[in-house]
Amino acid sequence: MKLFASNSGDSGNGSTVGVAAIKWGAIVIIVVAILYFFARYIIPLIPSGR
Repeated sequence: MKLFASNSGDSGNGSTVGVAAIKWGAIVIIVVAILYFFARYIIPLIPSGR
């Protein structure tokens, strides 16, 4: 998946690596945000049983 056309004559491997890094970075941030939401708001609602 290429977002930008490469007009500089390079093979484009650097841009695809950059796109992959941005994509996986966004996925990691979203997963961390979901885990934080669960830890902050959902887990305290579960009765501990003590």
